[in-house]
Amino acid sequence: MDRCSAALKALLNADSICILNDYLDEQQSTFETLTNATSDHSHEQYQIYQSYIKLVESLVIKVCKQSNIEVHQLHEYIRENSDVDPYIQLFSDIFLKINEYDMFHEYIRNTDKRKYLLQIIKGYNN
Repeated sequence: MDRCSAALKALLNADSICILNDYLDEQQSTFETLTNATSDHSHEQYQIYQSYIKLVESLVIKVCKQSNIEVHQLHEYIRENSDVDPYIQLFSDIFLKINEYDMFHEYIRNTDKRKYLLQIIKGYNN
């Protein structure tokens, strides 16, 4: 499963994360009026969330194709190696947990957290 590990690292490169952060930065103002994740959300905010999910999925699919693996193989690798591969927790924090709306809401409104995670990823890539 070396290809899966390489795919995971490729997903966590600065370019992939910058694509996600740039999208979130562009959309952040739509969420600034909400006080918490349980506030009423507009259709536009939900569409932004759905677009983010599609962006994440497209990055995962692209990297899997480039690594000559199937998406389900990457998921299986993550499940089987979560306690061994240091990239898995970072991947989970950035790509998987944010797929839950409450986490997405928190992440899109917190630019400091996004900058912090980007610094961690840059450190992993050096």
